[in-house]
Amino acid sequence: MHLAGERFAGVRVELSDSVLTARAGVVAVAQLLKRHAQLPQILDPKFPVPGGFSDSTVAITYICQLAQDVTAFDSIENMRRDPSFAAALKIHALPSAPTVRQRIEARATDWLMPLSEANVRMLERARIELKRLPSGRVPLNGDVTVLRNDRSEKEDAGYTYQRTVGFAPLALYLGSEGYLLELALRPGTQHSALESDYALERVVPMARRLTDAPLLVRLDSGFDSQRIYRVLDEARVAGELDYLVKWNPRKRDLEAIYAARLTANSSFVETREGLSYTLWREPGAGQFRLLKLSVQTIDRSGQRLLLPKLKLEGWNTTLGALEDQAIIDLYAAHGTHEQFHAEIKSDLNFERLPSGKFDANDCVCSLEMLAYNALRIIGQQALNGMDSPVRHPADRRRMKTTLREFIDTPGRLIRHARQTILAIPRHWAGAAMFQRFMQGALFAAAAPQAPS
Repeated sequence: MHLAGERFAGVRVELSDSVLTARAGVVAVAQLLKRHAQLPQILDPKFPVPGGFSDSTVAITYICQLAQDVTAFDSIENMRRDPSFAAALKIHALPSAPTVRQRIEARATDWLMPLSEANVRMLERARIELKRLPSGRVPLNGDVTVLRNDRSEKEDAGYTYQRTVGFAPLALYLGSEGYLLELALRPGTQHSALESDYALERVVPMARRLTDAPLLVRLDSGFDSQRIYRVLDEARVAGELDYLVKWNPRKRDLEAIYAARLTANSSFVETREGLSYTLWREPGAGQFRLLKLSVQTIDRSGQRLLLPKLKLEGWNTTLGALEDQAIIDLYAAHGTHEQFHAEIKSDLNFERLPSGKFDANDCVCSLEMLAYNALRIIGQQALNGMDSPVRHPADRRRMKTTLREFIDTPGRLIRHARQTILAIPRHWAGAAMFQRFMQGALFAAAAPQAPS
């Protein structure tokens, strides 16, 4: 049935009673959360609700909104007007924005561990593939990023190392593909290394569930801490694990070190005229430190310096079998995690947190982790096939690509003969890809298999 419309520039615009959606791909996110993450089985038995919406329904509703790059609680009211989302969850209606806000704030700390388990279970049952490094290891990259929340009075928002007011969550990514295993919210003033040892104690066993390949933990100089090394050394005893942590030189007498290297007749490699470096190793307990001293006597403009400009870098690692330059190159590849930060903050628009309470925002970060990984699974398994929309080959699809090519799928909801059908336009470039993922990878039996 169509309602009368008006003609604009030769095109007649009408209102239709048909149930149409511009983001049919969110149905796949909802099914990943129900079938793979198993949120109903994890949350609902622990937190029974006598009447009203179950905890899993509230969580899935908000995660589906996060998967559409929307964070504000009030925007849930826009989803409630689209019957396709309720149909995907197989419920009569979605919870309201106040219900979602109040439930998240009430369950904030209680949900953290169950959501972490649901996240690993989703990755496990989705049978993610993790590409190994040339050394045969799978990287586990960790770093702190900044969520700017200036001009707000949110609890524990503080002055961060980027000289902005906000939060400094710790993120841990598994594999070069960037699957997120931890997104722990922290006050903006908290140091990177503080309590990071506890996060590694939790995350390393999760990573072992997802791959049987040796792990390589890579951290920057903010994590150069004896407590972190102790946790990593204990993890090495439990299984195959190596680490590569940038050394923090703190206060060092560079002139004395330079004189010592000259006395030791160290060989300097010249990278260009007026710039050279030397490498050497210092043994330690269970690890060693690779050091690099760079000496610049001529700047890039060709100006000779009165005194040499010295720069000292170091890496604490257990990769004793690798060559020095190979170790440095491995750490340089650690910088790809900055792209994952950018996808969370830019592509998914996740920077200004929705609640004024710290615990509630911490829970929102865990929900965002599920949304992020659901989109990552879709991007890796749906958008790299021969039937996906034409796009250059890539080892990893960005979040904005997944949003544009999969989530923003046009669809029509049809109810007929006690069935709910999501109709996709046959002429749409991604129709075959969407159907393959929904009927194959997603709806197939998702029993866990041994990691490959």
